[in-house]
Amino acid sequence: QISNLINRGVDAIIINPNNQTALNPVIQEAVDAGIVVIAVDQEVSAPGAINVVIDQTEWARMSARWLADQLGGAGNVVVVNGISGHPANEARYEGVKEVFAEHPDIQIVNEVNANWDQTTAQQRMADILAGNPDIDGIWSQDGMAEGVLRAVMASNLQEWPIMVGEARAGYIQLADEVMQERGDFPVYGVVNPPGVGASGMKVAIELLRGNELVDGSLTGPFNNSLYVPIPGEVNQENFTERLSEVEGRPASYVLDGIITNEELAEFFTEDVQTVGMVQ
Repeated sequence: QISNLINRGVDAIIINPNNQTALNPVIQEAVDAGIVVIAVDQEVSAPGAINVVIDQTEWARMSARWLADQLGGAGNVVVVNGISGHPANEARYEGVKEVFAEHPDIQIVNEVNANWDQTTAQQRMADILAGNPDIDGIWSQDGMAEGVLRAVMASNLQEWPIMVGEARAGYIQLADEVMQERGDFPVYGVVNPPGVGASGMKVAIELLRGNELVDGSLTGPFNNSLYVPIPGEVNQENFTERLSEVEGRPASYVLDGIITNEELAEFFTEDVQTVGMVQ
């Protein structure tokens, strides 16, 4: 498909890759043809591409810090990851391990992959709880926290572990049900914005205008990434507001965020002019 776009002579290509290197040859073809190539959500190593992404490692650190604080720096923790070997998955898990390494009394007693699937996460968590109910905390990536919560709800545990949540409608709505039934229920989830695609579009528009990136703005493991701000979180303080945002939404709906023009301008040497784009 990218080759077809190159042949059509498009000005820019925005991709959401599932591998850091697989598309490098065709990306280089596009760059050699003078096409602006933006990778969103997942970083690629192709030197001619520009990644417009959140910092996945910091995204995971945020919830790991919360969990460590909730546990008082000690406890047995289960980690529910996504797809083993996927770059985003590995970057997130590295962030979690970094945080827990600062707390020697936090032990990861089990780590499973649930492939960013709620049903799989529920099954894997149910299996773990059946064999090891003495768990103090659960850290899970987004796309799985609702499944983890459902497994805990069905486990009949006398005392629930503290769980990292997610900024998705299904989890938020289910957490509200739990609060109504149990009273106090700690919640925390970090937004992983689908709107990073629109943020990538805004960057592409500026590059097509001839606006140049500020020296040093490209960072990351391949020195070709623009890290856009992580747009927020779900927590105890803003839960009511976040719940209203997902009212009537399907379970798969994700809280979102798009880079503002002010944030965009920090990357470029000239004023930005994203006429008609979401602010």
